[in-house]
Amino acid sequence: MPPLLFFLVHERLGLCYLRVPTWLPFRLPIYCNGHTWLAHQLRQAGIACRMEDNAFVEIADWKAAQTLADGFSIQATPTWMPWRASMCPASTSSPTASTGA
Repeated sequence: MPPLLFFLVHERLGLCYLRVPTWLPFRLPIYCNGHTWLAHQLRQAGIACRMEDNAFVEIADWKAAQTLADGFSIQATPTWMPWRASMCPASTSSPTASTGA
C-alpha cells in the first residue's frame, strides 16, 4: 500500500505535506517549500522580492537573501508546526497517546 499524503498550507512555510507510511516504522516526514519560507523572511527584513510560480525573479539584495537562506534550520521546525505531534498517535505529546484511543 502506498504512503498517505496530507497536504496543507502553512502561513510561514507555504505548501507542505506530511507523508505517512503504511509500513513500520511509522516515521512522519514533513516536506515544505523553502522558497515560500525565504520570501516570508525577506519581507520581514524589508527586502523587496518578486516570485513567479515557485521561482524568485527579483530580489533587491541577493547576498542578504543567501544569508537568510543559510539560516534555515530544520531544528526550528517543531516550533513552527506544533500540530505535527498531535497527528501521530504514538507520540507522547499526542492527546490520544496517554489514553491509547
